[in-house]
Amino acid sequence: MRFFLRQLCEKNHETKIDLVHYLQATAVLLSLVFAAGLLSFATLSAQGNPELSIPASFKFDLNLPGEGNHFLRPARIFADPNYHEVYVCDPGNSRILIFNEQGIFKFEFSVSEHMGAPLDVVVNSDGYIIVLGSTRQGMRIMKFDFDGLYLGSFAADDASLKQLEETSSIAIDDHDRVYALIQSRGEVVRCSPDGRVETEFPAEPQTEVRDINEMTYGSMYFSGGYLYIPVSNYGAVNRLTPDGKVVGRIGIKGTNVGQLNFPVSVAVTTDGIVMVLDKNRFNVVCYGNNGAFLAEFGGKGTRSGWFYHPSWIATDSRDQVYVGQIFNNRIQVLSIPDLIYQRKSDLGGHAVRSHSADSTIGLTIDNSQAARRWSRNEDKHTFDCVEDDILHVVTSLKSNPNNPLSHAFAKSVGGILQCVKLL
Repeated sequence: MRFFLRQLCEKNHETKIDLVHYLQATAVLLSLVFAAGLLSFATLSAQGNPELSIPASFKFDLNLPGEGNHFLRPARIFADPNYHEVYVCDPGNSRILIFNEQGIFKFEFSVSEHMGAPLDVVVNSDGYIIVLGSTRQGMRIMKFDFDGLYLGSFAADDASLKQLEETSSIAIDDHDRVYALIQSRGEVVRCSPDGRVETEFPAEPQTEVRDINEMTYGSMYFSGGYLYIPVSNYGAVNRLTPDGKVVGRIGIKGTNVGQLNFPVSVAVTTDGIVMVLDKNRFNVVCYGNNGAFLAEFGGKGTRSGWFYHPSWIATDSRDQVYVGQIFNNRIQVLSIPDLIYQRKSDLGGHAVRSHSADSTIGLTIDNSQAARRWSRNEDKHTFDCVEDDILHVVTSLKSNPNNPLSHAFAKSVGGILQCVKLL
């Protein structure tokens, strides 16, 4: 009996020692987990918070002049950062529409002779318009000048044309390199400005070969040196370098506040707010450039400021937001709610600023092409820009009176140039 009790005590002592060691190891592990968790605490605590889901700040609808002249199944919206024009693909009418940032219609050109439905568009720094559209041979990328004159295929040779055949989305970087998303292969093909393939890389590096056909991607966007690709069925957005290296992943799959259910389009503001359009949650989910959730705006509805299965998002140099949807053939222009800026400031971003005070326009007006673009209706002696744009132009002309834009500007606003001398 004594022997049995002694054995039992020794066994209990060993168990206590093992338990102490186990608890010590567990404490170390929990400390590491807690320390790591502090890095994402702000984002995780914000997710699911209904106070961070707010209505959109509606400004106006993007409309065309004349009765019966409207978008038909609007597709990609592209805000040109160089000439501050907003391009809209209008597949139902086989045309490209161009507005200024005040929403005033400026110009349009038809692509019906070359493609059936334009689905995506980008503009390079020289003003050439690159359009992705459907043809009898499949999807093709074509090039037009700023007056809508067809210049030919974007692909420089047959080999490049072959690699770009199944493009579903395009984007352009600061060096005028064009990125083509090949949905069927799950790849991105990067082309030089003259249309020659330079390299290719996977859109989702973690995808195995057998899963490629199950992946769904949204429209690409390039900003701040990074390529953004929505991986719709993963509920996330990949951020890649121009060479295809993944440097971040934005968003968490879900249906709660701060999560992404089916992201389809991305836009990035001038100060790095990443706005992701969620088709199935009917809203715009905003993140800091470090991936931290800020807040979201919008929601399901058909009234102004609400969305119904939206498909496209863009932002211009004023940080105005354009949201397009096929339902009701509508494109809404919105302001970023001040809560987004406040949250960005609270989480260590730039100083808070109000969208209503942001009207900075850095016009490019030092060449003859710019003068023609800013006076597309030059035969009517009209000038399209208004309000603070005019003030900026006047100031620019004062510092450079020999600028080619002076003549077009003088014809359209007459004696206003006399006021320059008084500034």
